Amino acid sequence: MKLEVGKKYVNKMGEVYRITDRFDFEYFPFQGINIETMMTETFQDDGKWRLSGDSLNDLVSEYTPPKEETKA
Repeated sequence: MKLEVGKKYVNKMGEVYRITDRFDFEYFPFQGINIETMMTETFQDDGKWRLSGDSLNDLVSEYTPPKEETKA
């Protein structure tokens, strides 16, 4: 997965981040904001939160909004 500015992604804890900026930094070029807490984090190109190893903050998939249920 390669991050893109303007898209939303989900981390391993189910939190949703919107990628807001891309900077000219070698290790963590993407900045994202948690859409619930409004806290910002930085990520690598592939969504990793750390340089090595896994983290619960790693972005693992693009966010898909839940489908609205229709009433019968």
